[in-house]
Amino acid sequence: MNIGLLGLLFGSAATAQQQSTSLLDSVHDAVSQRFLDFANDLDGLFGGSDLSIDANSSWFRLRTDGVRFEGDDFEARANVKMRLVLPSAEKRLRLLISTEDEDNLDPDQSRTRSTINNDENNVSFALRFLQSVRDSDALKFDIGARVRDGEGQAFARVNASRELYRNIDSGLAVTLTNNLWLFSASGFENRLRLGIRQTLPWFSKAFALSRTEVVWQNGEGGADLSEWVGLFYQLNDEALLAFESITDIASSPPQDSRDHVRAFEVRLRYRDSVWREWFFYEIWPRVRWEAEDDFRTRYGLQLRAEIFVGR
Repeated sequence: MNIGLLGLLFGSAATAQQQSTSLLDSVHDAVSQRFLDFANDLDGLFGGSDLSIDANSSWFRLRTDGVRFEGDDFEARANVKMRLVLPSAEKRLRLLISTEDEDNLDPDQSRTRSTINNDENNVSFALRFLQSVRDSDALKFDIGARVRDGEGQAFARVNASRELYRNIDSGLAVTLTNNLWLFSASGFENRLRLGIRQTLPWFSKAFALSRTEVVWQNGEGGADLSEWVGLFYQLNDEALLAFESITDIASSPPQDSRDHVRAFEVRLRYRDSVWREWFFYEIWPRVRWEAEDDFRTRYGLQLRAEIFVGR
């Protein structure tokens, strides 16, 4: 009698869990379908052709981060990014809505000098026009509006990128990218970036990335330099392990500081998909040294969750 009752309870729990999982998948599938339907309807305004929904590679991402360093309060932040690709316009026109900055080297730059990502409740809306100049060159033009320096501003951006070198045998690729923003109130900001990717022959699933970025801003003396280096290892189809370092340098530090190096950070990063292929989580143990804290060692932890909708 007791064994039968126990089996009944376990069976009921398993059935409830299966129903809950099925409901979750159904909700995600329905949201994805409606999102791609919306993307195709919007695409019709520009192109007018009747394309299959499978041809649309639009996507929507919800990202939640929680960060805490020694001596600081826990900070939680949710970001949304939506990219609508319009196949009828030969994929040369995209609609972008974001509360994050895809060109930021460090997702947590709140303690460094002003960057685009520092504004609270940062929201960006833009139309993007893409043009391939050559196989190795590309141009992107953005026209839109965003919150910056505490106020809503119109902006235009020109993104030019060129592949300087690629060798398939050695696994080395070098890319140069320049982003120029013009804001209606804050003036200009220019970011020049050199990116290097190198596969590691002794590890078939490992590769190294580095990005050197120089930033000039309107009204700022000198330039800011950021150096990011990462070693990545693909554990399986979904899981990735990385070791990263970030160095933040000011060519013209404030008068009350003689430190050109403002901050240095190292961190481990583990990313994996769990439960469903559209849900990811990341764990980042972090160690940071900052000039404003006399380069005192500070330990931190960042947790991230991402949900993808669409393609």
